[in-house]
Amino acid sequence: MDPVLNFDPWFLIPPPEVNNIQHSDYYIKHGENKKIRRKIFENVEYDEFEKKCLVEFKEFVRQNNVQIPEGFKESSYLKMLQAGKYNMKKSLKALTQHVEWINNPKWHTLDQFSTNFLMSGNVYLCGRDKQLRPVIYMDCQNLNLKTHGADQITQAMCVFLEMIKKYMMVPGKVENWIFIIDTREKGIFSLPLKALGVIIDAMQVNFGGCLERLYILNPSFGLKNIWSVIEKMIDEEAASKIKFLDKKQLSQMQNDIEPRYLQKKYQGQLDDLTQFWPPIDIYTTKEQKEERQRKLNPAPVPVVALAAPSATNQIVETKQIQEVQKQDQEISLQPNDRNFIQNNNSNQVKPFSFGGSISAEPLKLDSQDHQQTEQQKAKLNKESTPKVLNNQNRGEGSNKAIDEKMSQSFGNTHFVQSMKASSKRFVEDFKQESSKDQINQSATFQINIQHVENQQIIFDNVNQFNKQDEPQLDINKNIKQTNTATTATTQETKQDFVNTQNSMQSQASPGKKEEQFKEVEKGFVVLQEEEEEGHTVTATDVNQLIKKSKNVFAKQNTTTIKEDKKMVEIEEIGVNQNNKGCCGQNSKCNIF
Repeated sequence: MDPVLNFDPWFLIPPPEVNNIQHSDYYIKHGENKKIRRKIFENVEYDEFEKKCLVEFKEFVRQNNVQIPEGFKESSYLKMLQAGKYNMKKSLKALTQHVEWINNPKWHTLDQFSTNFLMSGNVYLCGRDKQLRPVIYMDCQNLNLKTHGADQITQAMCVFLEMIKKYMMVPGKVENWIFIIDTREKGIFSLPLKALGVIIDAMQVNFGGCLERLYILNPSFGLKNIWSVIEKMIDEEAASKIKFLDKKQLSQMQNDIEPRYLQKKYQGQLDDLTQFWPPIDIYTTKEQKEERQRKLNPAPVPVVALAAPSATNQIVETKQIQEVQKQDQEISLQPNDRNFIQNNNSNQVKPFSFGGSISAEPLKLDSQDHQQTEQQKAKLNKESTPKVLNNQNRGEGSNKAIDEKMSQSFGNTHFVQSMKASSKRFVEDFKQESSKDQINQSATFQINIQHVENQQIIFDNVNQFNKQDEPQLDINKNIKQTNTATTATTQETKQDFVNTQNSMQSQASPGKKEEQFKEVEKGFVVLQEEEEEGHTVTATDVNQLIKKSKNVFAKQNTTTIKEDKKMVEIEEIGVNQNNKGCCGQNSKCNIF
């Protein structure tokens, strides 16, 4: 969009064929010295006389203190010299008028009056000649100074001709135009001579050197006679550019202009124009117009409509959604709320709360068990309590630091809670079943350590926690996070818990089973005391007890147990077909 013209004149730009135009030397410049007549001023070399005159003229302009606008071209100086016929004073006068015209914004904008002049069809653009030079028409039918003032005519003509120079001319190729005046057979005294004089003055100074040919159409008898006299009095170069054509001679214009650019009233193929401003597009093909529209208004990305699902697909999808919702519901439960045998006589473990320190509610033991526990407490503190449970042996805040390290490494405190609860729950269930001596008739244990809220953590070599007393632990290299929510365990975990279950199913004497239980319970009693005294129970503490419990119960290597139509189900996730660890290493991962 041109801000002055208020329309997009893209169609006025010459086609690529304009670069194939080759002008003869005579057309570019002919004549010598002050009689030189040049038509091409850009991208050509000037002769010695022109160069000499340019140097003298610039100095003359400087001496007369004429302020030249920035960007004033060498070709513009030469056009002023040609307009003044290489007379320094006349050329300076032409240059001064031209500079004033350049600096006056009135001549470079359109108002409503000048726009109306162009819309009336007094002056309009229609086509190109065979050398791609623009063709300008002037209709004298309604041209007069009474309807349109001199300033409005000059303003409209300046904007109109500037548009043509800007969009239709190409330096060194197209620098001239064809001008056609239709007199409508008006007599010499009926012609708008004053209006024509205003237009000629505006073009002669500010658009000098652009006229290639002037056609006078439908002249009256009197105008022809007057021209025959004037023709002998004016410059031969100027006279050669002007040509009179009556109705019978209009077809001669086809020597310069293609019939497709000539209106039918001038014996051409183009329908007579009814719109004159803005110019209509008669220059581009249909395909070019469509391509232009695609560039200005790119088509939106098509949206592919999905077919409605069939009834069968809807049933299948509904079942899949229900299954996913069920899995999500299981994952959202805390570890103590699932895989837990609900009995009225069982010792419940209170679920851990998020956000606080990790702790478990003390076990509710009967009086006999409590008495036995008190008797063994002192001995356990001395012999069986892991070193990490003694707060005096650790720096202040070590529990909290280790918890934070583990939480950061595992990605979620929920997993640490799950580890503690799972181990404690295991002992509670074992105690319940041992006391009733109903191991061969009861529960099925399904061991699942699951990732929570789609944070899948697979880790390796966590045993290093049991070997370090300080909280500065770097285990990030042993952790690998995956992108799928699934159940995670390892071969060693599977075997350890199966061995534990097998041990439970064995025919060992009740006394031996009780002794095994007490060994594990001792650690949890100390944990209870630690928590009652205000100390934080960490995942490292639980890991030590679980490791101890493994040494007590792991005696058999059987991986499956059948008991009265029940099965111990153990899921293996994270171990690939090459028996590599869950972290992608050749060694097994040790989650405890």
